[in-house]
Amino acid sequence: MTRCRTLQATAILAAAAVLALAGQAPAPQAPPQVPSQQPPTFRSGIDLVAVDVTVLARSGEPVATLKAEDFTLLVDGSPRPIVSARLVEAGVAQPAADRAAPTQSAGALTDAAARRRFVIVVDREHIHVGEGQQMLQAAAKFIDNLPPGDGVALWTLPESGTALRFGEDREEIKRRIRLAVGVFRPVYGPWNVGRDEAIQAELGRKEVRQDILARECYKQPPGCPMEVEAQITQVAADARQRADATLAQLGSLVDALGTVEGAKQLVLVTGGPVMTLDNTSVISALQRRAGLARVTIHALQVAEPSYQARTDQMRAMPAEINQSASAAYMLAGATGGLAITPTSGEIAFGRLAQDLSAGYVLVFETLPADRDGRTHEISVKVRDVGWGGAVRARKFFRVDPNEAARPAAGPGAAPEAAAGAAAAPAAPLPAPEPVGVDPGDMAERLADYAEQFEREFAAVVAEERYVQVIHPWRGNPSGPQGEPALAWREPGDKGKQGGPIISRRQLLSDVVMVQLKDRQWLSYRDVAEVDGSPVRDRTDRVRDLLLSKAADRDDQFRRINAESARYNLGDLRRDVNLPTVTLSLLRRLNQPRFQFKRAKDETVDGRPCRVLTYQEKVRPTLIGTPNSGDIFIYGRVWLDQADGRARRTELRFERRSQGRSYIRVDFRPFEDLAILVPALMWEWHEGADQLGRIGGDVTVIQGLAAYSKIRRFQVTTAEEIK
Repeated sequence: MTRCRTLQATAILAAAAVLALAGQAPAPQAPPQVPSQQPPTFRSGIDLVAVDVTVLARSGEPVATLKAEDFTLLVDGSPRPIVSARLVEAGVAQPAADRAAPTQSAGALTDAAARRRFVIVVDREHIHVGEGQQMLQAAAKFIDNLPPGDGVALWTLPESGTALRFGEDREEIKRRIRLAVGVFRPVYGPWNVGRDEAIQAELGRKEVRQDILARECYKQPPGCPMEVEAQITQVAADARQRADATLAQLGSLVDALGTVEGAKQLVLVTGGPVMTLDNTSVISALQRRAGLARVTIHALQVAEPSYQARTDQMRAMPAEINQSASAAYMLAGATGGLAITPTSGEIAFGRLAQDLSAGYVLVFETLPADRDGRTHEISVKVRDVGWGGAVRARKFFRVDPNEAARPAAGPGAAPEAAAGAAAAPAAPLPAPEPVGVDPGDMAERLADYAEQFEREFAAVVAEERYVQVIHPWRGNPSGPQGEPALAWREPGDKGKQGGPIISRRQLLSDVVMVQLKDRQWLSYRDVAEVDGSPVRDRTDRVRDLLLSKAADRDDQFRRINAESARYNLGDLRRDVNLPTVTLSLLRRLNQPRFQFKRAKDETVDGRPCRVLTYQEKVRPTLIGTPNSGDIFIYGRVWLDQADGRARRTELRFERRSQGRSYIRVDFRPFEDLAILVPALMWEWHEGADQLGRIGGDVTVIQGLAAYSKIRRFQVTTAEEIK
């Protein structure tokens, strides 16, 4: 049975809650001590971008003596003028500015940057059970030493029991942080197989595998190598699954923090999720998302024994830990953060406090060409006057082309700037590009549209006329047009048949997408007729359930879906043959699991479309079968160049030795809905049925579904209808 797997999104934050936190003003403090400088002037009709920069000397101390002329800022490799450079030191942040003001200035941006926000994230799944107390005690002391104006919040993985609150009482945060000890338990087995060496062995490092076998099977029974091999596979699979879950949850947290104004410091206390070939692209995507959200990730790794082959008496020292295998280290390096595995927690948090005690906020103006909806890369260089050391800075920004540029004239701008703006009109902006041309931007637009689709299509009930046939292999078709048996037949109509048909079935059903109590969006098919014979009362059962306040409503929907799946033709039991499945699989939460690429532009129904390809890279996969296990999906999405809506989706996967599957859905406009609704779904499954096999020929299942008679209901995310 091919089925969608339910992955828990334990780190998704409610945007409204995060936005509410952003509005909490920190306690007033003394004004910052910065050198006075002439207020910069700005053109009207532009956006300002703030870039957070930390410059460290060879000694590790922040360099606090630089001026604007010491910095060089590049966007996509080209120099940009710096209109403001300001030193921001810990403990001297100004009170929050009035955010309702319709103007923007470099001073306002740097004041916002001075209000530091820290999120302490404890990755309990990668810290050995009961361990990590020393690092957590140091974290509590670090919170004690933060100035009153700094915001601080606690988040734990795999699941935080409370919302993220920057205004929470610090004593309560410290109490909770001391309780957030590790929960990781290694895979049970009789042999000592370390996590990192298991990953290396699984990647094909023969010498690593041989070393493990030689060490563990010395003077052991003949069956030892087979048992050790099995444990290597099990340890590696467990490590990959834990790392994938942690990265997915960090991605959701970063996205939510992007709604909070200013720079954010995400301090990850972890045992270190592993880096694999599968999650390298996930980390790269998370790096870009963090840059856009102004989030810097710092990795403080607990010197914990699970890195090496261990017994209860073995403890790995930091020098022995292979940091090149740490996804946390890669994240910190990619986002400009600190990465350290210290011998004590106080060293880690002391180093973090030192690094962040002083920094700079550089401000530059955007150009009209920046308003293309694409992600642009920032690079900052500093003139070395003998301090040496390192430069850490924000690496990405993006300007929404659909938002009007904000005027820059404000309290900090010179009077002549306003006069000049009145005399000279702003340069014309390029036409908005709602889709983008970069694969990352296209994927981001797809995520936005998937969220909009789920909101708009909720409680839209469509009638589905669905025909399925089983026939001998006839090659790889490009569409359903070559199979006349897929046409819907009214009672008494024999219809046309292009070739031998082993079996045929047509289903009349209702299809609906519903948000469940756990906030999952799922589609359901409720079959009413099979080959013209009713299987239930033709009342609107789905509508009645939408109107219902029954406590077991979600269970009833799941039961209906499972009940309807049994009417599918063939041995291939499946619940992925629904028109909304591909968009659901490509929602924002799941995107770090995929590699995206741009393909050649195409036209769908006369509309020019950008084509985005996707390929799943992370285990456990989103769909699977009991026998075949993980099934990696791939395919394409056609995004309308004019409005970014999905005109067509394609889902493909191989069921290992059982054959290939292909599902394509075309969408069309409907009334005043902002989204496109399903129009046709075509599916093709190779080798999906053993019944009726003609000699040694492979059989194929094809299906064609058409959607009409769309009914709309206004449903809340609770269990009531309004």
